[in-house]
This record gives sequence, structure tokens and C-alpha cells, in this order.
Amino acid sequence: MIYNECRPFSIVEDRGFRKLIQTLEQYYVIPSRKLFSTKYIPDLYNKNKSILIEKIRLDNPRGVCFTTDIWSSI
Repeated sequence: MIYNECRPFSIVEDRGFRKLIQTLEQYYVIPSRKLFSTKYIPDLYNKNKSILIEKIRLDNPRGVCFTTDIWSSI
């Protein structure tokens, strides 16, 4: 959810989020914000980076163009 939905790491500390997870699975221990930022998200990034590099290598395109859509909500 943090990775796919671009949610902040701090969501794991939110009272509502913790209550939701506790309701769904009372014995689940939510990983810390630090673990997400130092282990899980970097691991996902590296995995997806490797997949993308391999896909580009196999397709052997003449050119590649990347773009982003970044905005801030008021």
C-alpha cells in the first residue's frame, strides 16, 4: 500500500490504520516506519529497477522516454 499507493511511511503509526489492521488480524505486528524506509521500499525499488532494465534490454528500443506526474494537494 505504501509503495503502490504512494502513501507516507508514517501511515503505519496512524491510530486509524493500526486499528484497522488490528481488526483484520489481531496478532499481526505492523513493521516500523524505519523498516519500511530502510528495507522494504528500497528492496521493492531495486527489484522493479532490475525488471525495468531487463525489459528495456530485451526490447532493444531505439530510444526511451521517461516522464513523471508530480503534484501537491493543498
